[in-house]
Amino acid sequence: MYVSSRERNIIRLLIKEEEALTVQQIADHLRVSPRTVHRDLKGLDQVLARFGLKLNRQAGIGVSIEGEMADKQALWSAVSRLSFSEYTPEERKAYLLSSLLESSEPLKLTSLARELKVTPATVSQDLSLLEGWLDSFDLRMIRRRGWGVMIQGAEDARRKAMRALIADSFPEEELLHLLKEPAQTPSLGRVERISQRLLGLLEKEHLAVVEEIVRREVSALPYALADSAYIGLVVHIALAVERIGRGETLARTSPETGKDTREFEVAARMAKELEDGLHLDIPEAEVGSIAMYLRGAKLRDEKRDWPEEADVEIAMKAAELIRFVEAETGVKLTDHFSLKQGLIVHLERAVYRLNQNLRIHNPLLEEIRRGYPRLFGVIREGVEQVLPHLSVPPEEIGYLVMHFGSFLERRETAGSIRALVVCSSGVGSSKLLSSRIRKEIPEIKQLTRASLLELKELDTDRYHLLISTVPLPPEYEGYIRVHPFPTKKDIQNIKDQLPRCQEQAGDAKALLPEDGVSTLKNVHEWTGHALALLKGFRHEKVEDPGETPEALLYPILTRLEKAGVITEAGQVLTRLMEREKLGGMGIPGTRLALFHTRGGGVERSSFTVHSLSRPVCIRGMDQSEMEVTTLLLLLAPDKISRAGLDLLSWISSFIVESRYHIRIFESGSPLRVREFLTEHLLRYLQEMTTDKER
Repeated sequence: MYVSSRERNIIRLLIKEEEALTVQQIADHLRVSPRTVHRDLKGLDQVLARFGLKLNRQAGIGVSIEGEMADKQALWSAVSRLSFSEYTPEERKAYLLSSLLESSEPLKLTSLARELKVTPATVSQDLSLLEGWLDSFDLRMIRRRGWGVMIQGAEDARRKAMRALIADSFPEEELLHLLKEPAQTPSLGRVERISQRLLGLLEKEHLAVVEEIVRREVSALPYALADSAYIGLVVHIALAVERIGRGETLARTSPETGKDTREFEVAARMAKELEDGLHLDIPEAEVGSIAMYLRGAKLRDEKRDWPEEADVEIAMKAAELIRFVEAETGVKLTDHFSLKQGLIVHLERAVYRLNQNLRIHNPLLEEIRRGYPRLFGVIREGVEQVLPHLSVPPEEIGYLVMHFGSFLERRETAGSIRALVVCSSGVGSSKLLSSRIRKEIPEIKQLTRASLLELKELDTDRYHLLISTVPLPPEYEGYIRVHPFPTKKDIQNIKDQLPRCQEQAGDAKALLPEDGVSTLKNVHEWTGHALALLKGFRHEKVEDPGETPEALLYPILTRLEKAGVITEAGQVLTRLMEREKLGGMGIPGTRLALFHTRGGGVERSSFTVHSLSRPVCIRGMDQSEMEVTTLLLLLAPDKISRAGLDLLSWISSFIVESRYHIRIFESGSPLRVREFLTEHLLRYLQEMTTDKER
């Protein structure tokens, strides 16, 4: 079988895109003329027929490959093993960038041209096209006649460019496969010669060691990592190991990387294991870089480990963004806890990444832009208004669009079919895909999202449908492969399975009582926490607030100790003041201060409000001194259920949801605050129950 390099790239493009593409779109992608594409398409009919596939040409729509996904994968596996003597512009770009980023010496254009089998003039043109990409990483290309070409810039910037190049060149499922079987790279059908050059940035034997250490240490973190973040962390560390081995280390540790954080502790353990296993000396700056990556990659499945210093300030930003989108779209959004909570989690990580200049990769960016053009523009405008001091890139905007897009498409559904949706990360694209499925197929009642890494831990027999955006191992027979933005054909493929699923659902009614009991247990737990919090709620006047936060807090904590809420007022006060030193507790633009802590010395969760007879000066979250007239105090024990954490997290964001909420808490009226809190707690419970049933 003979397939030219261009024909191979047409096959790859049509399999990857799934939707029909016009000849002009293919030509633009390959940087050739439409006439050339027409000529290449003629040669593909016989090749496709050997695999039971057909080239479908539809006037006014475009060209697509028709057939089963398994046959398409077999075709691409066979084609990718063929050798080719020519490279596409994109392949040349990847080769040139990987060579230049890896080298600390100038490279000759003639040598690069010989490797790529093109003329030096073509290499020179390709290099000119790369300068803008390098500029985005603060890297500079130096070119001199007779001397060669090289890249200059900081080591940190060079590594960021390497990571971005790898992320842009490999789908996440390929990198997951590579991490699991690093010694079997040639078995990856889609890993071609240029791809091998890119993977040369990562030593395969070291990659296996790094992946094992990361997997072991990450499991000790109190939060999960999405597959994409897990892969990114392994690549981040593997690149660091390779660069350190070449004598290229980072200049310094970021001052934002605290040595007393859990992330730094985990990073230090990883570094120690790498030093022992690979006989390397890993500087502290490298440990700090790993810790920074961990802090920027947290994923809590939108379930927060309450409380953290940035909660309230980020909650205010999230509420402001929600109000902006609500005003622009005309859709009521402000009363929905799940949307707000997910947005808070994402914004917190996004703001940290932006402040630390950590880039994020969004492989679905262009599809998000095409699928939600108006919403993309609305959220971009909203972010500019809410975060005016930050330059938020399109990649981050895209993930925010996915948060809002999935919610805006959600509809009340009824039915009895259960589906498991598998995506590379388990969030983001899977949430959006789930919303699309709910919208198009109301017969599916329950949709559970999972990442590729989480799939092994699940009992897939409990689901009538297994839907995945990534290829699954052979043991998962009968799954439906779809695009993250499902096409009409994807939806139809799912609908075609409904009669079978409905029959199975009718035969499996025994599963329903268990789900019903689970829902009732959740409702009981949420209600129990809400009632306990209301029962212990206090709103009291403080006649002598003192002059300092310590003087204000100690009498309050002493009264809570007598009430049995806490066991040691001094211990809790120490933790509160340590937290206050880290970031301030005053809520900017208000006369409120929210002090909160979780840990030993607290017997049960507590929320109390304290109106001060005169203002007390307290440091705000924006580091400015402010006058406070109302103190809010949230306390949580060290051991608390997820439902309890959810409730406390909701309260911390609910307080600053709007100016009206703030005025209620500033009012000093115990009855008004209690009634307001009770009313919204009921709404919270109703939404949590509804959301759980979905």
